[in-house]
Amino acid sequence: MVKHRRVIGLVGEDPNDTKSIEALLLKRWPDRYVFKRLARNLRGSQLDADKTTRIIKADCENELPFLVIFIRDVDDKIPRPIRLRQLQEWYKTNSNGIKARSILLINIEELEALIFAGAEAFEQLYGIDLPRNRDVTKISNPKELLKSKTGNSKKQFSESHCPD
Repeated sequence: MVKHRRVIGLVGEDPNDTKSIEALLLKRWPDRYVFKRLARNLRGSQLDADKTTRIIKADCENELPFLVIFIRDVDDKIPRPIRLRQLQEWYKTNSNGIKARSILLINIEELEALIFAGAEAFEQLYGIDLPRNRDVTKISNPKELLKSKTGNSKKQFSESHCPD
């Protein structure tokens, strides 16, 4: 008997962001969910366009997710408190009226900060040691920190490695 898998919709600034979240969740629930990228043609600040809400709602009607995860980075030239308020407003606008049972907004500096939460895999892949015991959501410029930590290793970190 084939078990029906529930759909989780992912909205992110970059395909690597959504692939990374999918990879993390699949480790916990490998056979339980199917992940569908919503608003797949929008990248970065394009998500701030007026058409975003319409596109997300249309994708939700096609994919019928029970959960939608919005993935937005806080990294910006704007001060963090102001940027967080902007993202909260963006979230309210884009989640309003979606027919999913639950909607979640992940606000972090950059998605690369999550690499520090599972540092062992990264350390093994790059042959380095990373700092431990810190709140990964508060790491400033995690992408640059990973690049600097791997700068002298055989393999250097690139954003395209995030899903790995």
